Amino acid sequence: NIPVLEVDELWSFVFRSKDKVWVWIAMNRETRGIVAYACGDRSEDTCRILWDRVPSAYKEAIVFS
Repeated sequence: NIPVLEVDELWSFVFRSKDKVWVWIAMNRETRGIVAYACGDRSEDTCRILWDRVPSAYKEAIVFS
């Protein structure tokens, strides 16, 4: 059974709405468990941080965004 990851990002702010912080989440579709997360801006760099935090068992997973 190949795991399926859902990856999404959402934003929030601290104190001022112009100071956005993006929260990136990788979630197991079947169990709904959080596999990895990263906070930062909405850039490729933050996406790479998230991917580096995904456990190796999920690196071959099917990924949906």
